[in-house]
Parts: sequence; structure tokens; C-alpha cells
Amino acid sequence: MIRSQPPNELVSVIYESAWLPPMVGTGDWDCDIAGVRFGFADGSSRRFTWSAKDIRVEALREGEQQQGDPVSGQSIDVSTRWQHLLGQCIVAESESRQFTPSGEAVWARNFHFDSGARIVIALGELIDGRVSYIPDSLVVTDSPTAAYAYRPSAASSPAWTGTQGVDRPE
Repeated sequence: MIRSQPPNELVSVIYESAWLPPMVGTGDWDCDIAGVRFGFADGSSRRFTWSAKDIRVEALREGEQQQGDPVSGQSIDVSTRWQHLLGQCIVAESESRQFTPSGEAVWARNFHFDSGARIVIALGELIDGRVSYIPDSLVVTDSPTAAYAYRPSAASSPAWTGTQGVDRPE
């Protein structure tokens, strides 16, 4: 489990895209996303993107835009899509990891809110309506069933991971 930042209300969710506009509200998953930025009531933000260190090593990472990032600056405010989470605080985080040639890497991250709701950001794309592990794009969901069912072959756990390890959705 990753401890979250001090309690701070979520006020916005922004998707960043490098090529196509993100697909929002397509079934359980939003897709074609290069970056996700959470904005908070105190004016701070947290940004999540994908990275590929040597072509073969992929990871979901957090941080400000850096040279070589896939994001070209196209941003879409999807706060209304996540309106049920606005005003809530992230109280805990958990990660799903996979094995790569360079060791373990994070491929999905769960954000646990004070209401018990959760949002998952993972590496992947939708292909023929199904989420598939493709490490140069992000997918986002709050569906426990969809996230629990998504697990790349090299992953040690599904995308839906609790603070005490894998927790089966109810």
C-alpha cells in the first residue's frame, strides 16, 4: 500500500492526449489516454503518465511533464465524468505490479476515496471493446468487475488491488 498525501478534496480530473482525443465513457473503461491529472482544492495536482525506459520496460509513473513525455499538451477536462468523486479525498493508494526484464514495475494504480469509491489508472488500450495490455497508453475505470478482470500475463495481481493486497469485488 502507498500512503496517500494529506487529505485534500479532488476538484478536477483532466485527461491528456498525444494523438487521438481520449474516448470517455466507452463502457467500463476510458481509453486512448496519455496522461491523467488530478486537481485538488489546495491548488496542487498529481499527474500520471506511461513511460518506457528501454523499449521493453514499461511503468505507470507519477510526476510533472518531462522532456520526451508522450503528451503534447492536448487536455480534456473530464471532471463531469467523475463528478461522483469530486469533493472526496484520496485516503489510500495501492499498486499492481508486473515482472519486466529490468525487474518489477507498476502497471496499475488504485486510488481509494473516503467514501469507499475507487478509481483505477492502468497501462492498456481498448481493442475490439476489450481492454488489452499495451503499455503506451492509459485506461481508467471505477468498475470493480472490469478492473478485477484485467490482468496482463506478467502481472502479479489484477488492476483491482486493495490496500491489503488483491480484494475480490463484491
